[in-house]
Amino acid sequence: MSNNKKLDNVDLKKYLPIITITCMYVLFATLWILFSDRILARIIPDSEQYIYAQTYKGWFFVVVTGLLLYNTILHQFKQHWKTAHEVEQIAAFSKDIRGILDPHTLTLKILTLLHDLFQAESVFFGQPDGLTKMLKLSFRRGPEELLVQYIPDSDPIWQPVLHQAQSISSYRNFGHSAQLTFAGQSLKQYAVSPLIAREVAIGLIGFARENPVERSDLHLLQAVADITSQAFFVADLLHNNVTQIRRLSSMRKIDDSILTNFDIQNLIKLLLKEFIDNLGVDAAAITVLNHERRTIDIYQQIGLNETEPAYLNEAFNYVAGCDTMLVIQNTKTGIHSERNYPRHHPIHNASFISYAVSPLISQEEKLGIVELYARREIDWNRETTQFFEALARQTAVAIDRVNLVLNLQKSNLDLTRSYEETLEGWSRALDMRDHETENHTQRVTALTIAMGQRLGLSEEQLTHMRRGSLLHDIGKLVVPDTILLKEGDLTPEEWQIMRQHPLTARNLLEPITFLAPALTIPYFHHEKWDGSGYPQGLSGGSIPIEARIFAIVDVWDALTNDRPYRTALSPVTAARHILAQSGKHFDPQIVNSFLEMLNENGVLSDADMLNLMD
Repeated sequence: MSNNKKLDNVDLKKYLPIITITCMYVLFATLWILFSDRILARIIPDSEQYIYAQTYKGWFFVVVTGLLLYNTILHQFKQHWKTAHEVEQIAAFSKDIRGILDPHTLTLKILTLLHDLFQAESVFFGQPDGLTKMLKLSFRRGPEELLVQYIPDSDPIWQPVLHQAQSISSYRNFGHSAQLTFAGQSLKQYAVSPLIAREVAIGLIGFARENPVERSDLHLLQAVADITSQAFFVADLLHNNVTQIRRLSSMRKIDDSILTNFDIQNLIKLLLKEFIDNLGVDAAAITVLNHERRTIDIYQQIGLNETEPAYLNEAFNYVAGCDTMLVIQNTKTGIHSERNYPRHHPIHNASFISYAVSPLISQEEKLGIVELYARREIDWNRETTQFFEALARQTAVAIDRVNLVLNLQKSNLDLTRSYEETLEGWSRALDMRDHETENHTQRVTALTIAMGQRLGLSEEQLTHMRRGSLLHDIGKLVVPDTILLKEGDLTPEEWQIMRQHPLTARNLLEPITFLAPALTIPYFHHEKWDGSGYPQGLSGGSIPIEARIFAIVDVWDALTNDRPYRTALSPVTAARHILAQSGKHFDPQIVNSFLEMLNENGVLSDADMLNLMD
């Protein structure tokens, strides 16, 4: 029914000019017929003159009706031309803003079009901020730079526009308010229309000029406002979608960094970049506290001048006192009444006009703060504020996780160091029991590692080689002193017991996860290249390389150091013995590399090397 009524109204308006002209003609003709003869008879009583007067009366009727029809039709045509011109203006306005999807660019374009459309001295665009309860008015006077003014949205003159969705203008005698003033200019002739999207006022547009505002101006402004509302609704929707996608991508990027980046300085640098890129600020800083020492543990920033050392000395109390998020749009008005900023705080830089700070809290522990600085206004709407809070939470989680990993690494390093020190203690105890020369185990360990590095073994292999070298004779713990310390030759039965010590080493170390990979030296270092060794009689390359290296080093150290039963051999004599066992006891390639290393280290001279080759 409502649609039919609308169609009936449209049809009625379509024929209204014709109906108006017809009605006026019928009315005038009826009045003429009813009263013209009576009036003429009273004025001219003579019948002959009355007949002549009737002729003139007819011509007078034709002239008057013609003029009346002309004026009526001309008025209707002017209305039609005016309406058509307004339609053209509206269509041109719609065409000019079509395809502009950036809200800021759209605002500038609309202000320019309003200026041309209404021949106005001043044009403005307003957006309410539900968070601050302020109306942000972007104002342009002629070609001058865009000015911005904040007005409480509770001001009476804006109430009909923002809360009742009504247009206002000086034409409707709403009067003048002192609030309707920009840059010292009072707007006496003005028109303002709300921007409505989904039955909610999302803003307003208006103009002011010296010439009086007509009803047609207000109608045109309302039509332009409808188009502007839809344009801003689409632009804001797309902008919000793009922003949400970018912010979700940023959160995912931070999550990935938390999982893969354990360098806290690099991680904080990445987080600062995300704050700047996503929130449109010019600078950002993250401060991490050390509560035990009551000092600043980490301070890192992007976009600020070099931080004064004095600020770091005075910042702890300020950072520790920031327990809630704070956003300040203008750092030059009333800021010190909000919080007591340190004397050397970057906020005192005159170029910044926007500032925001949020505490970094993880598992109810305050880790520090993140601060944002901008040299222009930031639209701290609800979505932006919530995203800032989310980024701050992610930052706190990231810092907390890296600290946790670093603490675990430190604990693991301390534990490993304790293990290593324990192993060294065991090795010294073994040396003392076996009456080995002082520091025998430390020497063979260092030389074994040097050979491993020379042969290109991995860091992991070298670590296990070191532990295996320290514990190479741990199996002798179960060998009786009567056998281990016997000065004469061992009997076959005693040799049988002595040769069990590699197996004992395996039984001792294999159950220990930390030491199991180090078994190759304690278990295999008595194997020989030709297969005549023990405990398994392995030969050639089947003997682990760590054991092949250690076998040479162990014999070398035994030959070149004093023992209770003999004095140390010279390096050349010991080297000749090693070389004689190449291909029998030792791996020939490792022997050659070992002798070359001794030569490079100055233990064997070039002449010694030539003598060995003879």
